[in-house]
Amino acid sequence: MAIYAPLPSDSSIRVLCIDDTLNCQVSVVDLDDQDHAPYDCLSYTWGSPVPPDSPDAARYDPALATAQPAITVDGNELAVTQSLYEALCQLRQGDPARLRSIWIDAICIDQRNPEGLAERASQVAMMDRIYASATHVFVWLGPAPENEAASLTFAMQQLASVSTNTLEMALLSGPLHVLDLATYEKLAIEPMSIDVLKLIGDFFQRAWFQRMWTHQEAALARSLSFHLGPKMLTWRDLERSTMLIYRLGLLLSDVFSSPPGIIESIEQPEVCLRVSESTCLAWNCIRSILKFREESKVLGVENRFAHLDLRSQAPVTATREYAGNPQAWKGFRTHVLHKSRRKKASDPRDKIYAMLGLLQGMTDETGNKVITPDYSQSNSATKLYTQITRELFQDDTSLVWGAAIRVPPVEDWSVRNISDLPSWVPDFSAPDTPMHIMSAAMFHYNASAHLVGGFIPTRDSYQWGVRGLHVNNDRIIALGESYEEMKMTCSVQRCIQLIKRTSYLARGGLERGDILARTLTANLTLGFETPTEDRKAVFRCYLAALKASQLIKSNKTTKGDDALAMHAVDEFVLLVGGWRPTYDMVTVVERTILGAELSLTEKEEARAVLNQASRYEAQLNRLFTNRRLFLTQMGRVGIGPTSLQVGDEVWLIPPEKTFHILRPVAGQQYRLMGDAYVDGIMFGEAAMSAKEEDLVDVYLV
Repeated sequence: MAIYAPLPSDSSIRVLCIDDTLNCQVSVVDLDDQDHAPYDCLSYTWGSPVPPDSPDAARYDPALATAQPAITVDGNELAVTQSLYEALCQLRQGDPARLRSIWIDAICIDQRNPEGLAERASQVAMMDRIYASATHVFVWLGPAPENEAASLTFAMQQLASVSTNTLEMALLSGPLHVLDLATYEKLAIEPMSIDVLKLIGDFFQRAWFQRMWTHQEAALARSLSFHLGPKMLTWRDLERSTMLIYRLGLLLSDVFSSPPGIIESIEQPEVCLRVSESTCLAWNCIRSILKFREESKVLGVENRFAHLDLRSQAPVTATREYAGNPQAWKGFRTHVLHKSRRKKASDPRDKIYAMLGLLQGMTDETGNKVITPDYSQSNSATKLYTQITRELFQDDTSLVWGAAIRVPPVEDWSVRNISDLPSWVPDFSAPDTPMHIMSAAMFHYNASAHLVGGFIPTRDSYQWGVRGLHVNNDRIIALGESYEEMKMTCSVQRCIQLIKRTSYLARGGLERGDILARTLTANLTLGFETPTEDRKAVFRCYLAALKASQLIKSNKTTKGDDALAMHAVDEFVLLVGGWRPTYDMVTVVERTILGAELSLTEKEEARAVLNQASRYEAQLNRLFTNRRLFLTQMGRVGIGPTSLQVGDEVWLIPPEKTFHILRPVAGQQYRLMGDAYVDGIMFGEAAMSAKEEDLVDVYLV
């Protein structure tokens, strides 16, 4: 049933005046009117604001609710979610003036009748204006007991008070450990207990930090505050405390790996202090908001829209040119392909639409290619994602990492959410894992050498035509452990057995350990052109930690028995030439994990092993997550996406600088599995004798 009259113009919005009993009176504001009445905005999560494993999560599940909360809007009862209801109650209790004139998407946009879809699309198209024009944005992070909220906000304010100079001086003496009282003396703040640190960890797992829309809502705000239960944090305190927590190496990271790495589990036994996907999302959210707000200071939010026609039918568009910022199309591509991939959205189409407000005003060369929000049933996520992918990669001018590419970077099939997507279309609603090798290697590799290739026109918009080279008709014949399996079993035995079957050991004096160590990290163990001795050191230390963890997990500890320890490293016998760990390395790490009493010398030895091992694990987390080792019919090893199967084929799609794994379907049709590193032929060796006429038509489906 419709409860609203249609909005009088495309620049109009509804705002609410909410009284003590949550009775709402609606008024209309025209954003084109420079003297329009001031209003605020609410930024919140429509569903549960707490993590799924929280004991409070159940009360936000509509299926478990006995009754749905409701408010009154112009005399009509309107059902709202538990999260929104709690936000309104708490904000009203803290200061009634907060709700005197406020815009709330779920209430102010008419979404309750078929005609409301058009209004929803129109209002989404101007979401950036709505938030940028608001006087203040209240961010609701969810409820919390008053004592916990007070402890959390006090701790964050304490951390925010630490100056950059104080932190740098404290770090001069070495790493700072958050459970060490000396750390707080150096930072000149009150010590934090493990309980307070756990509250900080829980804070960064709040759902608001993980949502798609919240990024632009906070980034565009002139003024904003963050509300946790009855307590409030300023934006300054939040961003400054977050930066300090990141510098301390606590909870926050640029790269997330699941399950946690072996070394991380050893060095950070307190689960509540470990990096998680949620805390990584919070870090990236806050950092992105900070970057956008700092850039906006140059132009000012108002000036950012000065060159645009913000009236009538002016659409939100995303294309290749942007009057105010020539990097906008590049920014859009970067966000949809990478930065926003792990963020959550109830409607997968919002993974595209939620970015448009931050990149308002883009048009292509002709001014015709636009992305306009469309929530009709005919515009499915599959259709939208396919359209976007074609826009991003449809011609030779689509530059990513400085080079023309032929194949969109796709995620592993195991993480996809949308089952009917063509294999070559990224699922923007899923994490972008594994990391695309060219994203890590930049210009380092050149597998296609001189070959150029090209696109092949297709009548079917859901097919992608390219020219490719099936490298020596090679295909996958055996698979090793994936990284996730490696961490679960603490074993690389299948990988070692594959290396034994490689056909190019003798050439150049190569050793099995060298091939395995560099292949697992795409030959980027410690960066480009890592010296062999450095690679040896970090690899054997990582194997020592892996083996020690396996012994403990299987309850087969050496218990100080040298004979048992020596037997434990026998599985690495194929890794000759200094690539395998010694039994002393395994036992000292094992005893460290078990909390045994160690001498000062043993502690130093254990620390040295774990430090080296962590360097190798950092690259595994980055490059081997959601990948596995494979062996080809030609006797070469490589790494590709976890979902590889025996029979998948190794292809070059020029001018791509890495290989791709394709799965035959029928005739010239293939499914794209993802990119791959193939050891020994990454610099054009496989393409050197090939000519353009040797390439064949390939249709990805």
